[in-house]
Amino acid sequence: MPSYPYGFDDDITLPPVTPGGGVAGPTGATGPSGPAGATGGTGSTGPAGATGPAGVATNLPYTVQFCAGEYTVSATSPTRIGSREIDLSPFPSTIGSKNRVVTFYAELEASTGTASASIILQDTTHSTSVTGTSYSTSSTSLIVYSSVLTVGSSAGNIRDDVTTIYEIQLAMPTGDPYGDRAICTNSRIEISYV
Repeated sequence: MPSYPYGFDDDITLPPVTPGGGVAGPTGATGPSGPAGATGGTGSTGPAGATGPAGVATNLPYTVQFCAGEYTVSATSPTRIGSREIDLSPFPSTIGSKNRVVTFYAELEASTGTASASIILQDTTHSTSVTGTSYSTSSTSLIVYSSVLTVGSSAGNIRDDVTTIYEIQLAMPTGDPYGDRAICTNSRIEISYV
C-alpha cells in the first residue's frame, strides 16, 4: 500500500465491517416485579352539601295544650287560665297530598243554669283575638267545642309568619259572683294533616 503524507488520507476507503454469523441466544426470563409504590396522600375534603329542608314532627296530631284540669272563674271579665308560644315553621302547609289543619278545642260548662261560661283564645303578640275561638254556654254538663282555624299572617289568624304567644281566657258573663263559676277542663290546639 502506498504511503501518503499526514493529512492526505481522506481518499482511502475502508472495507465494511461484517457482523459475526453466530445465532442469537434465547430471551432471558422476566425479572421479578418491583415493590409497590407508596400510597398517595388523602385528597382534600369536598365542600359541604346544602342544608336539607326542616323535618316535620312525626307525633301527629301535634297537641299544644293551654290548660288541662278544672279551671274556674267567677269574674265577668276574661281571665287568663293558660298560655303557650306557637311556632308553625316546622309544620309545612302540605305534606305530599295532605294539607295542614289547625283545630281549636275547648271543654266548657257553668256551675248552675243561671250562670254562663265563655272562653276565647287571644293572640297576645298582636293584641287580637283568634277568629273562631269564642264560645259561651249555660250548660251544667260539659260541652266540647271545636273549630278549624285559619292559618295565615293576618289579624285573627293562627300565625305562620312569626312565632306567636297565645293565651286562653275564661269568663263568667252572668251568674252570682259569690257562688257560681265558669268552668273549663281542657283547651288546646291540634295540628294534623288530612
